[in-house]
Amino acid sequence: MPEEREVPIGQVRNVGIVAHVDAGKTTTTEQLLYVCGRVRRPGSVDRGTSQTDHLPEERSRGITIRAAATELPWRGHAVHLIDTPGHVDFAPEVRRALAVLDGAVLIVSAADGVQPHTERLWRHLEALARPVLIVVNKMDAEAADPEGTVRDVQALLSPRAVPVQVPLGATRGFAGVHDLLAGRRLTWEGTDAREVVETAGPAPVAVRESLVAAVAETDDALAERYLQDADIPAALLRAALARAVRAHAVFPVLLAAAARGIGMQPLLDAVVDLLPPPGGADAGPFAARVFKVDRDPVLGKVAHTCVLTGTVRPREPVGIAARGVTEKVTLIRALQGAPRGDVAIARAGDIVALFGLSVVRNGDALGGAPDVTGPGLASSVTTVRARLSGGGTHIAALVEALNELEDEDPDLRVEWSDLDREARLAVMGPVHAEFLQSQLHGRYGLRVDFDQPTAAVVETIAAPCTGSASYTGVLGDPCFGARIQVRLEPLARGGGLEWRSRVRNLPPAYEAGARDALPDCLRRAGPLRGRPVVDVRVVLTDATWSPLALSGQSTAGDFRYATAGAVQAALAACDRPVLLEPVLAYELVVPEACVARVLAYLCGTAATFALGSPDGSRVPIQGEIPAAAAWEAPVQIAALSKGMGFWDARLARYREVDPGANAR
Repeated sequence: MPEEREVPIGQVRNVGIVAHVDAGKTTTTEQLLYVCGRVRRPGSVDRGTSQTDHLPEERSRGITIRAAATELPWRGHAVHLIDTPGHVDFAPEVRRALAVLDGAVLIVSAADGVQPHTERLWRHLEALARPVLIVVNKMDAEAADPEGTVRDVQALLSPRAVPVQVPLGATRGFAGVHDLLAGRRLTWEGTDAREVVETAGPAPVAVRESLVAAVAETDDALAERYLQDADIPAALLRAALARAVRAHAVFPVLLAAAARGIGMQPLLDAVVDLLPPPGGADAGPFAARVFKVDRDPVLGKVAHTCVLTGTVRPREPVGIAARGVTEKVTLIRALQGAPRGDVAIARAGDIVALFGLSVVRNGDALGGAPDVTGPGLASSVTTVRARLSGGGTHIAALVEALNELEDEDPDLRVEWSDLDREARLAVMGPVHAEFLQSQLHGRYGLRVDFDQPTAAVVETIAAPCTGSASYTGVLGDPCFGARIQVRLEPLARGGGLEWRSRVRNLPPAYEAGARDALPDCLRRAGPLRGRPVVDVRVVLTDATWSPLALSGQSTAGDFRYATAGAVQAALAACDRPVLLEPVLAYELVVPEACVARVLAYLCGTAATFALGSPDGSRVPIQGEIPAAAAWEAPVQIAALSKGMGFWDARLARYREVDPGANAR
């Protein structure tokens, strides 16, 4: 007989909590842990005592850098909550977490409103079709504008965002909410978030009417009662709203003041009542996805993993498709902020730590999971050169450290120069670079200097070119091996990489060996600067191979090595190489009084800009900026706007530049 689950999968909720920086995301997580009885007192971001921020850099900066999972017991349910980073430099970490989750809690500050990064998070949630609860936090701030924030949410995120609560009090006097679903008033009169007073009271008619009308648009039975002016019981409304939320048709808006613990219980109620359980089943084949990798000083690499379907036990083999290997899980532990407590079996819907997977990387698919993480939130467009301080000699230690950090952080791309004995790191931004520098020193004892950042340029071709190469195996036996010829053709910008074969009767394994070689052999193949080559079609025009002979037979590996040589030969013969630099699309919002100063700065960076319609005293600005100039932009905008400006940017396109330009 199958082993019984401790908590049925229908009572499991896998939820991510996302927000722009300083919206109160980690503070909310801490209060939820306290309300659920998981901790004796809430941790503090300012004091560096939060449960889900483990890294020294997180505690010192007061920001989340790595996603962290914890479990919240509530009303017989197991809520697996992943606290994600809010800083834009770590946006891809959010992408990997959302890929394994079934719903999200999006926090918006009532004092700051919807920020550019909030909109980017929303676009990603929309692309993944994730059900979302929206929480307007910091309702007790002096600058809180809940009505304006809700209007922003409806205008900038979705008109289907509908309030399910009404505030009781404003700014410092905010004391609780009127729950429109249950028809009750909830107030927090003391300093303890667990001490909530519930009283009956009629719901504000107009606001509840708007909620019922919005849900009725998605539910025929409710619509019929609504049109007949019949009474809508709370249970019927809640059930219809749950169906609408899970169908991604309505987005409930809740209110909170997380720093004081106000609004936590109704938020947990909404999570278990409105968000869906995982869709997998224990009986299916094992499939899982890794959303975080770190290291235990004794047990080695730790893969923080969400099981999508099936089960896995210690000592069972797990396939890692991206690495082309199968390894055995040696140990499974529950995730409660950090890995704690051994687990005998991990089932569909569980979020656990797997040990023993020595080659696993962050974002890997395990077992039968598809190797897809959804649309990206950002990409590395700047590079820094890393050298040991004072010409240190621990080169091998630096290489090993960077390899480990690259496993944990796929957005860190490391390229090593044996000639210069230095590394080039592709990073997301200045905070990302400072974090890496701190990790190299704190974890590995390596003092590393970073040069000034430069644009992470790539290369392409403007005209076709041809090359050929041979590979005769490790023994050099001419009776077997491979000889191939390829033709490289330019594609339009953003065309990526294409493969075609014009060789008839080529065994599929040989073609696969040639095709699979392309990503690696194009990674540093550019004829101008040895940079990645993009937007090309590689056509296999001729191939020679050996059938079974006395001394051996051609292999897929022979074709892999021959392809690398042929591509290199073609690029070396290219007479029209092209250097491309990244261009970012940016969005920023600044106070109206600062617009002139900000525009003058943008003009000096060769950025384009267009002003949007003012929103009160704030003016939105959009445009494009060369990546080489974007590194300091967030710092400069903050200084020019006296900390009141908000900046967000993403890769928009690549454009051709002079090969002599100061970019790497």
